[in-house]
Amino acid sequence: MPGKRRGPRALVAAVFAQLRGGSRGTFLAIGVLALFLVLLGVAWREYGGVVVQNPKYRISLENLEVTEQPRWISSDVKAEAYANGSLEGLSLLDQQTIRLVEQSFAMHPWVEEVQRASKAPDGSVKVLLRYRQPVLMIGVRGGYYPIDASGVVLPTAGFTQASTSNYLQFYAEGLYKVEQRLAGTKYGDDRVVAAAGIAHALGSLWRDAGLVRLDVYRLGDTPLLASRLLYEFSTRDGRRVIWGSAPGHERSGEPVAAEKVAALARFIKRNGPLTGDRQSPPIDLTKGPEESEADVASRMSQLGPHN
Repeated sequence: MPGKRRGPRALVAAVFAQLRGGSRGTFLAIGVLALFLVLLGVAWREYGGVVVQNPKYRISLENLEVTEQPRWISSDVKAEAYANGSLEGLSLLDQQTIRLVEQSFAMHPWVEEVQRASKAPDGSVKVLLRYRQPVLMIGVRGGYYPIDASGVVLPTAGFTQASTSNYLQFYAEGLYKVEQRLAGTKYGDDRVVAAAGIAHALGSLWRDAGLVRLDVYRLGDTPLLASRLLYEFSTRDGRRVIWGSAPGHERSGEPVAAEKVAALARFIKRNGPLTGDRQSPPIDLTKGPEESEADVASRMSQLGPHN
């Protein structure tokens, strides 16, 4: 009865068994293995091109699966990264392809981090992204620029003059326009980075409080005072909330950002959104943390709009 036909894997295993055993069939085994490799090379030259050209083994927009975009991004991040990174037609059999996919998405200004890119058994490429989110708009002559929590400039496409009101607006002397080719890089001003950190710490509380604007001032003209910056919020009618120093640069005895946010949140919960105007007493968040929660609430209530 004829022997059972061996597949390529079984044949290679048998050859290596002969080699390990050092039997008299060693030379025969080497010959068979060499012949197998030659035939494999011939087969690849004959049919490898067909495999490589098969769409199943090439990247396309259709088989590229990316984390769903958040509502604040109007452009097509996947299509832009695909085009800008020249990903079309790259072979999934190439070990460098996934690295090129990661690089292409990492360079997009809306992408904060490429968390993972991988090939799936069904032939798709899955890309897990974390997107940047605007936390405030910086106001410059002629327009606004969206900024994320770390002070990175974001693309302006999709933002209108009206939509800027959905974000806290930051103003400071000497802010400048930014070319859109620089989107995805940090705005070159420490005041903007600090303002972005304040807005991020505040979260949506600015809207609950009725705040619309954040400004920064120097405390004086002397070298010592000029180096100290004071950040201050205001409502649409001009009511002021003194934030104080930038996060991480608080003066001795000044509450840190989390304590300031908690104090403002308590006030808003008790009194509702801020009313009053520029003539109303400001709410000062820079008082020392040694005050108890009850003391803070009482002091802020005395400054509040209902007294």
